[in-house]
Amino acid sequence: MEEIGKMQENEELIVLQKYINYIIAILLLTGQLTITGVFVRAGAISLSLGGPIIGSDRIEARRGKKTVNLLIGVIDVIIALLILAEQIGIVSVVISSEKFFLNVTGPIFGESRVVASAPVLRENVKALNQIVPDHLKIDYKKMEKLTGERKQ
Repeated sequence: MEEIGKMQENEELIVLQKYINYIIAILLLTGQLTITGVFVRAGAISLSLGGPIIGSDRIEARRGKKTVNLLIGVIDVIIALLILAEQIGIVSVVISSEKFFLNVTGPIFGESRVVASAPVLRENVKALNQIVPDHLKIDYKKMEKLTGERKQ
């Protein structure tokens, strides 16, 4: 019975991840998100997305060059289509001092697909709970609601 609960939990996370990807695609198509960077590593590429909706500036050409702005728009549409075709998807959220960015990648860019997993999420939360308390105040009651586990 516990095994079925874990499978349902994973399925719910996978569906949530899919919805987040769809929202990202819609935000790209509506101009609220845009490509802000490209990260190249050995054998893989990931794209950084930002925009007004998450506190960063929209990338635009200097001196208002329409062809460059059109090219940026085309790139955003291509990224959205790749997300909708499930060729790429969100892999991380990068937080800076004033804004945050979403990183997307996938098999088409040489990176394996990230599939949401409840056990991995729990391990990451445990690691976060061990590292962060020294620097930030954490509301453990909220964390317990999110993870379903009590602080040790």
